[in-house]
Amino acid sequence: MEIFKANAGDDLSRYDMALLISGVLDYRTATDDQKRKEQEEITDYDSIPEQYREAVKSSFALGLLSGYPDGSFSGEKTVSRAQGCAVIERLTRILLGLAPQQTSADSATDQAAG
Repeated sequence: MEIFKANAGDDLSRYDMALLISGVLDYRTATDDQKRKEQEEITDYDSIPEQYREAVKSSFALGLLSGYPDGSFSGEKTVSRAQGCAVIERLTRILLGLAPQQTSADSATDQAAG
């Protein structure tokens, strides 16, 4: 993936964050219907470069990335440290088989309840 050629000190764009997420998940967990719905809701979708579109739709559909209040993705903006940490936490939950907003403690409670 081209992103890994960037310098470690470079800022990470929202486009690049979407590519990183999709590289880990390999687009396997978002359905076509989920991605289509997200595409319709992203107000600046038509301005997203082609090479990022699938990654952005998947990341939105899985709840890993979200847009701004106006519905835009604004992929050229950089990801803050706090935003990056939130994405990593959500991604970890998905990889553990949990919903992005569900914690491991919630899962244990659900299993105990039967």
